[in-house]
Amino acid sequence: KGYTIAIEDHGTNLPGVVGMSRFFDGNDGKTISVDFELLNDPGVLQGFSAPVSGNNSVANNMIQMQYDKLTFYRSNGTTSNESIEGFYRFITANVATDAQSTGQKNDTNAALFSTIFSEYQSISGVSLDEELVDLMRFQTAYSANSKVITTIDKLLETLLGIK
Repeated sequence: KGYTIAIEDHGTNLPGVVGMSRFFDGNDGKTISVDFELLNDPGVLQGFSAPVSGNNSVANNMIQMQYDKLTFYRSNGTTSNESIEGFYRFITANVATDAQSTGQKNDTNAALFSTIFSEYQSISGVSLDEELVDLMRFQTAYSANSKVITTIDKLLETLLGIK
């Protein structure tokens, strides 16, 4: 019967994020080493806790974890030492702030687009009302010009006696 040891580290799951189950230190093949605490006290390596009726140590450890200060790694490379609830509040506040900022940027961009589009339409767009008024004005001018030309034609016919 074989045994399997799973190594889970930084950020791949909750134990990795909170620094539990860390067997190794280092960032690459040159700097990797066994964890200093594990070297000094191999007793901290607990592979298994046998279930015993009435043993609630795992539940107590889980409850205590909510009050313990843990090291959290932030995206900007810094660390913070706080409880899980404190870090949750930090993340929630950041998400809310980012969402509000994004919403405000979206509103600003929409207003800017609307203003620019309206200006574009006023310069290059076609207003049906203006075109209809111009059409009526041109029709009236055409009709008046045709009456003038007809009158001049009749006047010339009369003067020259062509008909």
